[in-house]
Amino acid sequence: MTELINDTSWTVQDAKKKLSEILRKARKDGPQMIGRQAPCVVVSKEEWDNRTGANESLAAWLIQNSPGIDIELPVRGEGNARQIPFVD
Repeated sequence: MTELINDTSWTVQDAKKKLSEILRKARKDGPQMIGRQAPCVVVSKEEWDNRTGANESLAAWLIQNSPGIDIELPVRGEGNARQIPFVD
């Protein structure tokens, strides 16, 4: 039997069994919380993008928000094409 803590909260044990249902509910009904002691939240990508204003790739965000890393990413399609060895 699935034990919902409330309409949007799940125990870890039940979340393991009902992941596809949790994902469906996150897309349809909004954020779903998993766990009691150190809970985590599952949200749809659309919800995440709306809340964070994400307009860049995850890789770019990780590099720009990692402490101690100062790397500027090139725009895709810029720069010289790689030489492919052994091709005439």
